[in-house]
Amino acid sequence: MITTIVSIIVLSTIGIASAMPTVVDTNSTAEAFNVLAFWATTGDEAHTSFYNEANRWFPQQASAHGFTYRSTSNWDELTAENLKKYQVLLFLDDVPYSDSQHRVLQHYLESGAGGLIAFHASMYNDADPGYTFQWFYNTLFGAGRYVSNTWWPTKAKLHVDSPNHPAMKGLPQKFDACVNEWYRWQHDLRQNKDIEILASIDPSSFPLGTDPSQTWHSGYYPVIWANKHHRAIYMNVGHNLMDYGKHQTKSSTFASEEQNKFLFQAMHWAAGRAVL
Repeated sequence: MITTIVSIIVLSTIGIASAMPTVVDTNSTAEAFNVLAFWATTGDEAHTSFYNEANRWFPQQASAHGFTYRSTSNWDELTAENLKKYQVLLFLDDVPYSDSQHRVLQHYLESGAGGLIAFHASMYNDADPGYTFQWFYNTLFGAGRYVSNTWWPTKAKLHVDSPNHPAMKGLPQKFDACVNEWYRWQHDLRQNKDIEILASIDPSSFPLGTDPSQTWHSGYYPVIWANKHHRAIYMNVGHNLMDYGKHQTKSSTFASEEQNKFLFQAMHWAAGRAVL
């Protein structure tokens, strides 16, 4: 009888343990999570500058922050079989266009197999003439159509809207974002129950822009937000300041310590790891 009771207790304990989420110490020697970044071979020279910089910067940071990094411009690698090897996807200013790739991404996120961080022009859906990826633009990230942007690219101060989200842990209420071309979209994300806005343009940033016809003087503009049901974050950075005549990059997307802290924490969250 005693043996039976002990067995029941042991089995119950095992069952409770298996039901609990795994917590990974991201500062330990735990197995690294794997990141796959997709980028485009064409587009604005400022976007090219960003993903070339990203493909240098992420590998330099990978070991210290507990991940491996691989990048490709071949969207044919977005297959269910290939994604089994990766816990986080990065979309560096681009988005998949084929129906099969859309289905693979949707299943990857909805099944909880992994997470996604999408940058800047991945939501610039003027580049998608048929506006085909409705689930991505409207359901996953909820913003709808791209509407307009600031010009020229400038720095901005961001206000943390959701300090309790793991990706925002330890960040000050306001922090400096790097130089960027700032976007606005069709829908007011504050009205979307499936979206959590993590950071927005702080009013101290206005006026934002240097071209009088493309400068923001007031308003509410989300910059970073997450889907509440999937491990997916959109981050509207990824457009460096360029001297187009000389083809020279004049800024860095990774020059802000606070912005980088957010990014590493967002990657761990997207991978299903604890942010410590």
